[in-house]
Amino acid sequence: MDKKEHSLQFKTWNHSSDSDLNFCEGRYIDFKFPPHFHEHYVIQIVEYGIIEWSCQRRNIKTEPGIISIINPGEIHTGSSYEEKPLYYKSIRPELRHLQDILAILDLPNNKTPEFTSIHISHPSLLQKIKELTTFSTQEHDILQFDSLLIEFFLQLFEQHSNIKCPSNSMRYQDNQKISRAISFIKENFDRQFTLEELSLFCQAEACYLIKLFKKRVGLTPYQYLRNYRIEIAKKKLQQNIALSQVALEVGFFDQSHFHRNFKPLTGMTPFQYKRQFCTRFGA
Repeated sequence: MDKKEHSLQFKTWNHSSDSDLNFCEGRYIDFKFPPHFHEHYVIQIVEYGIIEWSCQRRNIKTEPGIISIINPGEIHTGSSYEEKPLYYKSIRPELRHLQDILAILDLPNNKTPEFTSIHISHPSLLQKIKELTTFSTQEHDILQFDSLLIEFFLQLFEQHSNIKCPSNSMRYQDNQKISRAISFIKENFDRQFTLEELSLFCQAEACYLIKLFKKRVGLTPYQYLRNYRIEIAKKKLQQNIALSQVALEVGFFDQSHFHRNFKPLTGMTPFQYKRQFCTRFGA
């Protein structure tokens, strides 16, 4: 076997130019990590293969479909099971990142968060971390990424940590906040904006706004924004406006980004949708 196949291939990156939230991926076959620890958290998924590792005096095998979490300072090992190819991805937040998220969630951030589950089987959490690691490598909506990050860590804090969320978080003038959120989205759909901007406009914590919006409307703020963009785009396509122009006018990065978001909600591509109107009216 070629010597290169045995070596560790490791890549790390930040999710955007103005953020130092770290992501990484690793590929290896027979590389073995000796007992060690990190100063940051590790929240990890396996794409293929099996990780054989030890932590908290437990010997564990992690396969695809499972999330593994290691707290700062915890001694652990790691290797590919039976020396078979392994590919994993992880988010590696520092303590200050989680404290910032706790502050956004309006939760106590004066003690060190500790995740109490190191091996988690949860389809909803798994889907969120997969989307986060994917979005971090490509151009993405800021609101979409921020909302997903908040939802992911809120769920982790609620279900798998020493941080407990208050049960009375559904409060204040809910209908007014929803109305303000919808108004803001409709007035700003054609540009990129952050979850923080939306929350400040609605005078609500980000966590509370996401939960309230999803409960009352049935969609997250980002899902509502995407849906509204598509509805506006459909009207523009009926006017025989160029696809690339429509994409930019409704807030998508480019025609490819427009296509990826249009088809799941309409069952057809923007071109197919536009063609049926152009054919109908002889355009």
